[in-house]
Amino acid sequence: MSSTLKSTGDKIDCNNLRKIFVQGAYNQGAVYTWREIITTAMHAGEIFSYPTGAGGEDNFLIAPDECISPVGVLEWDEGQTAGVSTDYATGDDVPGILFHWNPGALCQSVQCADQVGDVADAGKLLSTSSGVAGSLKILTEVALVDPAGAGTGEAFNSGVTWGDMGSLHHNRTPMRQAYYQADASAAYTVVAWILNM
Repeated sequence: MSSTLKSTGDKIDCNNLRKIFVQGAYNQGAVYTWREIITTAMHAGEIFSYPTGAGGEDNFLIAPDECISPVGVLEWDEGQTAGVSTDYATGDDVPGILFHWNPGALCQSVQCADQVGDVADAGKLLSTSSGVAGSLKILTEVALVDPAGAGTGEAFNSGVTWGDMGSLHHNRTPMRQAYYQADASAAYTVVAWILNM
């Protein structure tokens, strides 16, 4: 295997009338699974999870804010909606791009929440801790703060153990954005690739 450094050329753009899945690792095609949407309408490009409890794997649920178990990104079925941004209804049987079946895949029109002024470079992690169900958000570096100034604040809390205080955050970052993203000042979509979940 070899690769060629390419500094110019056409980039993939977000398009409301194209499939979410663009290209798989090693030029492989998409692996889809079909499930019924429950509880809340959602559209292609949004992130989904499984409902909790027995039989949860049989349905898709819009991934809640801060979802620690995102499963995939919803695909567009042109036979059911007029475009990527049009909602499927609850009860619809829809295609999903499972993260664990499509590692490395490049996707377009992935739904993101307003990044609130951050300007992000290519390769930034996208987190489900976005404040909006079904949307991702650029993950920024966590700043540890000791407000007491004497080694007794949050950054020095000896009671924090693995599993506490957000140490599951790595589960919430299923994708990375492909290109530089300027401040959109609103919800927006990006081209992103799937991490190996």
